[in-house]
Amino acid sequence: MHALGHLIAEARITDPSLSYARIAHLAGVTTSAVGKWANPRYNSLDKLPLPKSINGLAAAIQRPPLQVLLAAAQAAGIDVSDPTEGEFAHRLPPAIGQLPDDVAEALLRLLWAVASSNQIR
Repeated sequence: MHALGHLIAEARITDPSLSYARIAHLAGVTTSAVGKWANPRYNSLDKLPLPKSINGLAAAIQRPPLQVLLAAAQAAGIDVSDPTEGEFAHRLPPAIGQLPDDVAEALLRLLWAVASSNQIR
């Protein structure tokens, strides 16, 4: 079962009144959508649910929208690991967060350009 399925299953254990139909009604989605998201036979999602569906599901299962979004993203095969946990992030100077916005934006554009190029192997 993927991460979003686990999240839905946990919510249903916490609140046994949360059938797929009730979650769907509260979330503003179809019962088949909830069934697909919660089906334990699926190891992944083929695509992310729409933002409106993420927010609705979060409200229905009483979880923060970010938690639902991250679970859905992970289920769709998107790496949701924290980039600040990597070795590179730990090598940045402690004052990096105090850079002027224009300098920070310029550095981010440079980093994205290098990371997106064929220079990284």
